[in-house]
Amino acid sequence: KLAADVFDETKKAGATVIKLKGGSSMAVGLSIREVVQALALDSRRVLPVSTLQHGLYGIRDVCLSVPTVVGCGGARQQVELPLTTKERLGIQNSARVLRETIDQVEQRIGKVRTKTEGPAPAAAATNGPGRVIPRAAWQGVKN
Repeated sequence: KLAADVFDETKKAGATVIKLKGGSSMAVGLSIREVVQALALDSRRVLPVSTLQHGLYGIRDVCLSVPTVVGCGGARQQVELPLTTKERLGIQNSARVLRETIDQVEQRIGKVRTKTEGPAPAAAATNGPGRVIPRAAWQGVKN
């Protein structure tokens, strides 16, 4: 019962903040700060960021926010948490609904997705093992 209550409250939390406060821009700003700090300091923190899925939880070809190690190279590694069967089915269903929605939008704008089509270059460059950016490139070190 407690887990179900917490789950329901979490689903409603964003709407509650907006209703009471008129927006959640402060939370967005704090989240952005955390990601930028992890990138700039190469702290390799685990943060909930949206990344292209390549099999985590049995999900592929859709971006979902999952715990991800973030450092200088961007999204370095996704962290798979142990999920109950109900949780696993829930995230898989969310991914399926999202993928179906994307497919419908692409059909309406005339883009047909093929099985051989890979991720966009930006997604590929920041996913998987991660692309390491030399410190000199982002610290402004002069040679």
